[in-house]
Amino acid sequence: MTFKNLRVCCLLVILAGCATGEDAATDTMEPAAEPGMAASSEAESAMAPAPPVAEPAMPSSYAVYFATESWLLGDAEESTIDDAVMAAMALGAGTFVIDGYADGSGTDRQNMRFSKLRAEAVADALIARGVAQESIQVSWHGAEDAAMETSEANSRRVTIEVR
Repeated sequence: MTFKNLRVCCLLVILAGCATGEDAATDTMEPAAEPGMAASSEAESAMAPAPPVAEPAMPSSYAVYFATESWLLGDAEESTIDDAVMAAMALGAGTFVIDGYADGSGTDRQNMRFSKLRAEAVADALIARGVAQESIQVSWHGAEDAAMETSEANSRRVTIEVR
């Protein structure tokens, strides 16, 4: 096939893609397929619609981080809780599993208290957003399972799992 013929074929493919209704059948140079037979041409395969792109999966696990000796939620923490609620709605999820943690800087009693207060603060924020209390499971662990390998700040957290 010469370059000129290739350009003409490409132009026909473009024009065929732009045609609508009855024009699409009369503007192409390809013969129509007989009934019951599939037409097979490079032009048709070039015009085939692209397969749908899958939506990225929403996360089902979130972490809310806290300052030292605090259980107060700031704007960033509230935003994370909003994201978890939106994910639950999008996923059709019905349960929130909340786990509170503390760093290892205090006594076991202090760490247990802070992890409990943090978990309850997140649960209260979910309830304030319309989540039913029955669909929230809350637990706290003190400094157990602290994320010390990354930093103490990462240990002062509440995890939210959307199920």
